[in-house]
Amino acid sequence: MNDSSRIIQEIVKQQGEIQANVTNILSGDFKVLILPFTAHVTIPEGYRQKYDFKEPIDAIEASVRLWATNLALSFLKECDERSKDDHFNLYTKLLNLTGQREPEELYRNFPKCSNLIYLETVIFGLASQPS
Repeated sequence: MNDSSRIIQEIVKQQGEIQANVTNILSGDFKVLILPFTAHVTIPEGYRQKYDFKEPIDAIEASVRLWATNLALSFLKECDERSKDDHFNLYTKLLNLTGQREPEELYRNFPKCSNLIYLETVIFGLASQPS
């Protein structure tokens, strides 16, 4: 068997494994959780000067994305353990501050996930602004 044949066999094998995984996902028990957040940050120049705020926006946005990833990972925990998670608690407090009681209950009681596929969709506020 030459190298080309081995490569083709490996591709066919991997394709079969991928198809089996897709079939398991589509026919199996899975949960969809929508967990909205934005990492877009604007700090007016007046506040930057008044509070001597020098942190670059890119660093702040990276920190927010890391926090949101940790929030998503909290759903790999049982509900009672998740309720002790700092990232989860901050998110539920933010929901409370905005009057979002229904989503808070949903997130608080959402069953533990054994696996996680995290899809981040980026929607910039500028894209929704009329030109």
